[in-house]
Amino acid sequence: MAGLKYNGTLPIFASTLSFFTTFMAWTAYGPLGPVFKKDFGLSLILLGVILGAPKVLALPTRYIAGILSDWIGARSTMIVFLTISIAALFMTSFSTSFVQFLVAASLLGVAGGIFPIGIAYVDRMYEKNIGSLLGIYGGIGNAGSAVSGIVVPLLYDKFGFFGVFSGLSSILAVPLVAMLIAPSDVNKLKERTNFREFKESLGILIYTGLAISFLIGTVTENGSLSREAPLEIGLTLAILAITFILYGKNTGSLSYIYYLTFGGFLAVGLWIPTVFVSLFKTSLLEGGVILFFSVISAAIFRPLGGALGDRIKGKKSSLIGLIMILTSSGLAFIGLTEKSLLLSIISFIFLGSALSFTNGAVFKMVSEVYPSKKMGLAAGIIGGIGGFGGFSISAGIGLVGSLNLTLVPLIFVPLTLAAILILSKIERGNS
Repeated sequence: MAGLKYNGTLPIFASTLSFFTTFMAWTAYGPLGPVFKKDFGLSLILLGVILGAPKVLALPTRYIAGILSDWIGARSTMIVFLTISIAALFMTSFSTSFVQFLVAASLLGVAGGIFPIGIAYVDRMYEKNIGSLLGIYGGIGNAGSAVSGIVVPLLYDKFGFFGVFSGLSSILAVPLVAMLIAPSDVNKLKERTNFREFKESLGILIYTGLAISFLIGTVTENGSLSREAPLEIGLTLAILAITFILYGKNTGSLSYIYYLTFGGFLAVGLWIPTVFVSLFKTSLLEGGVILFFSVISAAIFRPLGGALGDRIKGKKSSLIGLIMILTSSGLAFIGLTEKSLLLSIISFIFLGSALSFTNGAVFKMVSEVYPSKKMGLAAGIIGGIGGFGGFSISAGIGLVGSLNLTLVPLIFVPLTLAAILILSKIERGNS
């Protein structure tokens, strides 16, 4: 590939390895959901908070990652983020209480912010075939979550809980070394982040931080909802609404739909092992295999949603995806209620694929709604809010699951119906 002649293979290798391993670490809590529940006595509500915590940090960390990549360089930013991710994994291996796990899980959210760093680094380090190189970077990196579903249970069976996270921290040391010896991109920065852009991103970080605080405040130490929960949930919605208002009607609408589809995709992946181990008594490894096939299927369906959007427009493709989500949620509910293992496996894989299909369609719609000069900001806000959905939808599944795990798929029904209504209000070219 001609584009590799500019700087050799080290930049693309180091950045792709960094994304792959951190994505594997970022999703490592999910396969061990049953372990958190059984060995550490976490209720389903607290488990939902722990599983979702790394995902909610995707919004602020991606903004910070983008700012730092344009300020001190992508390579230096990647080194900082890898170091924090390693510390978070090591901290997890020694944690024993909900508060300790929450702190470690929140720090692990940094691993979810690495994606835009690698995009910036690869773009600066090569002159040709950028699209192909970014395709390699994103495609291989996303496979980290699928590998996590297999590797984490295997590490747990052989080395125990401590071995899983200390082992993952050792694995992340490999890309850290690779980035340390990779060439710097600082001299290729065309324009550094200005103070106005910094304040803009800081504003979103503050709004999101307040929302996270209010959401976590709805849960007490014993896993029940606090007395102030309705007020705190209301304040959370108000803060998110303010964020949407500041950046336009379409931004808020698209953010909500992506919040459902990407956040839902993350949440389903986090909960698959727990649902199948709890209801069907599968092993951790079997739950990880189901998760593996769910993620692989979703990886195939995401580009299909965008490709269909190229043919019939993103809005129609998104509507088809939302209908698929409703259908698969209903099938998953029937499968769990009837205790049909085969139907449950198929429907959960279908649900993850439907959510991922709609992810692709939504970003096709983003390209239709926004002019190119506003694409970066819009994609940053919408993509970040999606990560926030990984936290709150996961926590919602924990709340519903504490009542009855068979009801878990139904959480997507009202969320999806609302998304269909919101989709009908989106206007082209009026952000």
